[in-house]
Amino acid sequence: MIEDLRELLKDDKLHLLLGQIKRLHLSKDRSYLKVEVCIWPENRIIIAEMTWESVGPESGFYQFPAVGDAVLCGSIEGDVDQTYILKRLSSEEDKIPLNAVDGHTVLKSLAGKKIWNTSDTRINLSKGDAEPIENIVLGQVFKATYSEHLGKLVNVIEEVVKVIEKYNLHRAIGNLGYPTGTPDNIGDMTTIKTDLETLKTDINTIKSDKVDAELILSDLAFTEK
Repeated sequence: MIEDLRELLKDDKLHLLLGQIKRLHLSKDRSYLKVEVCIWPENRIIIAEMTWESVGPESGFYQFPAVGDAVLCGSIEGDVDQTYILKRLSSEEDKIPLNAVDGHTVLKSLAGKKIWNTSDTRINLSKGDAEPIENIVLGQVFKATYSEHLGKLVNVIEEVVKVIEKYNLHRAIGNLGYPTGTPDNIGDMTTIKTDLETLKTDINTIKSDKVDAELILSDLAFTEK
């Protein structure tokens, strides 16, 4: 009889609560995050467990809430000991990004915080559903390779300029034993030499100012082999 009465009076509804986060407590083994929440409008404090968009063994989609965040909580059967944070709410401080207002999907980290996309297999960035096949260039590897190639090109230019200089100074011995005049095409060779020296200067500028100084590399996005 008593059990029947308890079953009749049992509250099997999910109670929704609004509140504001006051404190966070992460378990030592990182298996759960407890949150102290001030429930509105009563201003009473309860302890809720954080929920996540996706979870798995050392995997999932996580973003810690911050103290002061407005949240929607759910209490199972009205039991505050079984309360979970279901969602976070936007506010005057937590404004909706402009790109999201335009209908775009936005994943934006807190100011000063990083975004980690981690996989031990492969990370795909694609426009369609087919798996992309183009590999991303690794910045530091590209920088070292490009810098090395530019350096070798400068060395070749320097060697060619030396050959041209020797050619312009060369005097053959004529039939009477006297040195001949300068080569007929010395003007053309001098022009080529000037063009090569200009090219050498331009390459050295690219190498030092853009490649070695990492101007060609992103300051924001990083990856690994």
